[in-house]
Amino acid sequence: MIKALHSGFAAAALLALAAAADAHPVTYRLTTVTDGQIGSVSFHSAVVTIEFKGDTRSVQTTTAGGVTVHQNAKGSANVTVVSGGTTIMTKFLPGEIFARYDVSNGVVGFGSSVGPYYPFSIDCGNVSCSGSGDWGPGWIGTTSVDGIAAALADPNTDSPDYPSDATLNLPNDLIQPTILTGYVSACASYVLNNFYWSCPAPPTVPLKTQLGTFYVQDSSGEMQVGVFRVLSGSGD
Repeated sequence: MIKALHSGFAAAALLALAAAADAHPVTYRLTTVTDGQIGSVSFHSAVVTIEFKGDTRSVQTTTAGGVTVHQNAKGSANVTVVSGGTTIMTKFLPGEIFARYDVSNGVVGFGSSVGPYYPFSIDCGNVSCSGSGDWGPGWIGTTSVDGIAAALADPNTDSPDYPSDATLNLPNDLIQPTILTGYVSACASYVLNNFYWSCPAPPTVPLKTQLGTFYVQDSSGEMQVGVFRVLSGSGD
């Protein structure tokens, strides 16, 4: 009996060591062009990059109703805004944002207490316009590829422009290095008027940074493209 207990403890210890060995620092980085405000400075058509640094051991996976979502909420995040010749960089306060990847619908980016798709999400940031059909913000036609995130969720959506095998084999777990593209939602709540989407107002509760509040508001109503990368280590 004692020998069996010792064997059980040894096996558990080996599993714990294996899990620790697999865990490593990870960086999530999304860059796009959008409008908004940071502190007292408003910006329009600025290059905005959000970077979140954490550890792969913090990635949580949930599956409900056939939808698989990976999420990493433990880490530190910063934002950089480049507008004209001015660059502003600051850190988010702890717990303001998290990395999220809805694999089933092809929605990846950063969520917050405002909502799972805000401040940024690729592809279009709303499950109603992701996957089959792609109607909604970011839709540009039934034969146009909407980006890698959408293609991984539904390779047949954009027929006849099927994605390559190399694209379909890209990692989608928020753990392994990868690159995802698509249309970016930069709005807390879009409104549809006469077949056109618009972002009439910023969120009622903006995100908090060391330089003050921060929000993005796609005031033009046109969806910008963006790049989301998963990088091993610090991402430097």
